[in-house]
Amino acid sequence: MSRVSNQHLSTHFAVRSVLVVSLLATMLWAISAKPKELERFDIDAVFQAGTPDLSSSTPQGDRQSINGEVFDLELWHMPEIIQPEVQRPVVQIARPNLQLMAILMSASNEQQPDRYAVIYDQDNDQVHDVRIGAQIGPYSVRRISESEVELQDGSRVAVLELDLLEPRP
Repeated sequence: MSRVSNQHLSTHFAVRSVLVVSLLATMLWAISAKPKELERFDIDAVFQAGTPDLSSSTPQGDRQSINGEVFDLELWHMPEIIQPEVQRPVVQIARPNLQLMAILMSASNEQQPDRYAVIYDQDNDQVHDVRIGAQIGPYSVRRISESEVELQDGSRVAVLELDLLEPRP
């Protein structure tokens, strides 16, 4: 037991010694470092009426002027993101008296979430909570996406879209 303790103490002493030496070296370096002499800048000369001189001297003695063109440089280029066009089949569109109020997703399956749609039937003054395959009058729910619901009545298809703008009065 004393052998382990002695070994532990010697390791602890060595680590402390290295830390003390590095701390002393850092302190000596900080004390011995000479501060750089900076060129004095007269801010009042910039704001005097007349010609403001916004140039700076370089170590070689020549002058470079600063102007707004420096900020117009294109440092990087953002490529355009091209969205593929979705081809929708041409179908006869029916105009049901239905209003899509909301689309909800269940968290039961993250890979393919189960979507629900809330649709207001203005003819019957009813609110329907529907999934794919449900019936609302003569219409069957064919597809529910993030922002629209497709309803089918035989060969006729109706697309209800969410009103994502400001609410109506």
